[in-house]
Amino acid sequence: MLSVHLRGKVRKLSKGLQALVALCVLASLCGCAAQWLQSKLEVDRAAVREVHRIGDVVAQTTAEYVYGNTVQVAEILIVDVGKTSFSEAIKTAEEGLLNEGWVVTRRSVDQVDMKSRKWEKVMLSVGPLELLEPYHAEMKPDVAQAVKDHKDGVGVYLLVDLSKAQ
Repeated sequence: MLSVHLRGKVRKLSKGLQALVALCVLASLCGCAAQWLQSKLEVDRAAVREVHRIGDVVAQTTAEYVYGNTVQVAEILIVDVGKTSFSEAIKTAEEGLLNEGWVVTRRSVDQVDMKSRKWEKVMLSVGPLELLEPYHAEMKPDVAQAVKDHKDGVGVYLLVDLSKAQ
C-alpha cells in the first residue's frame, strides 16, 4: 500500500486514491515521452548560407509544421538579387543557386523548385513575395518592412523557402 508523510504522521492512501495517483503519474510521463520522441527536421545552416550568397537577404524567419511526431522547420528568406523585373530576378536567383550546386526539380513561369546535391533531402522554392501570405510571417517587423518596401516599388524581392523532407 502507498503511504505519505503528512504532518509528521504516516498516512496510508486508499486503493482508489492510489489508482488516481498512478494514473496522473502515467499521464504526465506519456506527455513527456511524446516530447522526447518528437523529431525535428531542420535545414543545415550551410545550405541557408548558400542562399544568402545569391543576393541581399532583407528579411529572414522560420515557420514550423507539425506532422505526427515530426516538426518540420522551414527557413523563409526574402531576397533582393538587384534586378528591376521579376523575370530577371528569378532567373538570376536560379543561376546563382545552380552555381552553388542546386538542381532544378520543377520550373513554372513564377516559381522554381530545386533540391540540394550537398544536403540530403533539402529542397527550396523561389517565387514571388506574394507567396508569403500562407506562412503568416508578415507580422514580424523586418518581414513587414520588406513587404512594405516591395509594395512601394523599392525593390523586386523574391521569397525563398528552404525545408528538409523526411
